[in-house]
Amino acid sequence: MKEQLRHTLLSLRKNLRETEVQAHSRGIVQRLWSLQVFTHASIIMHYISYDNEVFTHDLIQDCLAKGKTVVVPVTHTQSKTVTPSILRYWEDLQKGPYGILEPTKEVQEEISLGQIDVFLVPGVGFDRKGHRMGHGMGYYDTLLQQAVDIPKIGLAFSFQIVDQVPTEAHDIAMDFVVTEEEIIRCTSF
Repeated sequence: MKEQLRHTLLSLRKNLRETEVQAHSRGIVQRLWSLQVFTHASIIMHYISYDNEVFTHDLIQDCLAKGKTVVVPVTHTQSKTVTPSILRYWEDLQKGPYGILEPTKEVQEEISLGQIDVFLVPGVGFDRKGHRMGHGMGYYDTLLQQAVDIPKIGLAFSFQIVDQVPTEAHDIAMDFVVTEEEIIRCTSF
């Protein structure tokens, strides 16, 4: 059931036109800026969007321009883990594993999870309880398990909100999920 749901949602996302991705993403980012937990954060863990995910490139550049500390994931394929690295300049990015932009090796600057104020989290699907379904490789699951006390905000298009995401004991729920239509508060954070 989980694989079928993942396949369906990924197919819907891949079929979005670029104009739809951009328009919906602008609405999501506008809602995100209305969340105090985000606007008051100084150090923000972003994801760098690819493959028709909620577009974060402009958001990252806006945060850099506003003087916020931007942190992005660096992927380690052998261990299937992600480490957070400070991003100082957009130009410091290059394609990494899976074609996702990440800081070049020369400028990677790891930061401890305890310093991060808020996490922006990608997903293939979410439910209203904040349960998240990723691509099934576990990279974010491992990272999120180490960041349970940090507010987590899932970014998603409204069609990615489903009745129920099948969960496992190790899954970490989001505190908020932001779509172009609404902000879903999943916890009492």
